Amino acid sequence: MLFGITVTPTMMLLGGSALLTLVLFQFLQGRRIIHFKGKLHTKVHRAVAWLILVFALSHATVALAFLGFIEF
Repeated sequence: MLFGITVTPTMMLLGGSALLTLVLFQFLQGRRIIHFKGKLHTKVHRAVAWLILVFALSHATVALAFLGFIEF
């Protein structure tokens, strides 16, 4: 249990899969394989990158707590 929420292996797997998909699309967009044009594109790309970073750090924290490396 973490912050009153029971974390299951399925939740960890789904969260990791979602983050991997977001990182893949972010990478493809940054390499210009997926094309979006305009100044808004740069702002959205940058904002999504920060959002992915926040989710990845929180996912890693929960994973470490789930595996017993840290305790809350």
